[in-house]
Amino acid sequence: MKFNSIIIFALTLAALAAAPLVRAQSPTASPAGTQARTSGDKAAVEAKIKELGNLWGKAIMQKEPTLLDPIIAEDFVGTNSKGKVGTKNEMYTEMKGDTDTYTSAADADVKVHVFSDDVAVATGSSTEKGKGKEGKEFTRRFRWTDTWMQRGGKWQVVASQSTLVSGDDDDKD
Repeated sequence: MKFNSIIIFALTLAALAAAPLVRAQSPTASPAGTQARTSGDKAAVEAKIKELGNLWGKAIMQKEPTLLDPIIAEDFVGTNSKGKVGTKNEMYTEMKGDTDTYTSAADADVKVHVFSDDVAVATGSSTEKGKGKEGKEFTRRFRWTDTWMQRGGKWQVVASQSTLVSGDDDDKD
């Protein structure tokens, strides 16, 4: 009888462990609370994220990362154009130590993909113009992806990645 109890217990554990896997296979299933919610106005979310995204260029131009405080999450993780992964504080330190002088920093081709009322991904390109620490003029073009989450009623970037697509990035870390 003890042997039968152990077998029944083991089968019960196996069934419980397999249940989420079976549910994940269902095309209509999603864990409670994670259903894609797009009841809000997608156009309004897209416009808001584009507006907030403009703070990046201002912060770069002014070398003032605190301009990004409202939109950069405390648990932010970013990958810069050289593949360096960093936190919010590390990004701020890098921005403050930048020796380049910028004459312009502008985004283009920005597209916002709204996945739910609380999650969106923005993609686009940026062009930075200015002079490096040696006085040499530069024009750099980047492609980037930002992951946005709405937390406590405000949109924040939780992850970001940029890739240099043209220009010289030797002076940048």
